[in-house]
Order: sequence, then structure tokens, then C-alpha cells
Amino acid sequence: MEEESVWEAQFLKVYCNSTASLEHLSYALNSVLACTWFVAKSSKDASRLCGESPIDQANVRQWLDYYATKIRTENKWDTLSRDQLHTVLQELNRILMSKVYLVNNRLSLADIILYYGLHRYMLTMTFSQKAEFVHVSRWFDQVQHCCGVRPTLWAEVVFHKKPELL
Repeated sequence: MEEESVWEAQFLKVYCNSTASLEHLSYALNSVLACTWFVAKSSKDASRLCGESPIDQANVRQWLDYYATKIRTENKWDTLSRDQLHTVLQELNRILMSKVYLVNNRLSLADIILYYGLHRYMLTMTFSQKAEFVHVSRWFDQVQHCCGVRPTLWAEVVFHKKPELL
């Protein structure tokens, strides 16, 4: 149990700082996605996070590749261009039109990683911009309200204007 919490702490350290280094006994991992996959597979929720079947696991890994090639920037301070972000949101909106989550309609590591990757963009979008990508917005709101996904220090992305008090 104690070793598991160490791995979870390492995961948060690795992911939130965008540095990729995880050392354990005789091996070292030096990729954010490799570290993330390792920690997820080592957790008690491994089958839920990484997929129960070989096809679900392949789908989760495919989404991790999508994150690495389409969303993640080389420098954590860089952002996607407006066109790049629009393309990503259009693709996701089309895919999420008939899905609740990205893999097998259950929360997985794919959803969590894409949530983290898109959070800073969704946070700064206007209500009308979010409405343009209604399926992405629905998915994002669903993921951010899953227990343990949104760190408490991160701002919640709001999707509806609050009514003004009279």
C-alpha cells in the first residue's frame, strides 16, 4: 500500500512538472507518457485506467500518442497555435459525438491525459467558443467532475453563465 502511494506521488510530480524521469530498482523511464503508463499499470485501477481488453489497451495507447503528437508542446510554456487547437477540437468533437468517454465509454487514462492537455485552453475559451465544440465541452465537463481527476488547485472550467442576482 505504501509503495503504491509513492508511485502515485511520483506520477503527480512527473506529470505536473512535465519532467519525465522515474527510477525504480534496475530501470529508469525518461518519457512523460512512459512514466504515466507505468504508474497507471501499477495502480490498483490498472484495468480501468489502461483498458481491460487488448483492444481497449491499444486504444488508450493510441490516445496517448495523439496527445503526444497533437496536443503536448515541446516546452511546457508554449501553446498550440489557434489553428492547431481548432483542428484538435474539431477532431475530438466529431469523435465524441457518439461517445461519453474516449475508450469503451468508461473513464480511462486517455481521458485523463487529454483533460490535462486541454485544461489550459478550455479555461480561457469563451462560452461561445465552448459551445462551438459542444461534444468536447460535454466530455470535458464530465471528466473534470470525476472523483480525483481535477487537482484541487486547478480552476474548474465553467460551461454556463451564472444567472445574475437581482
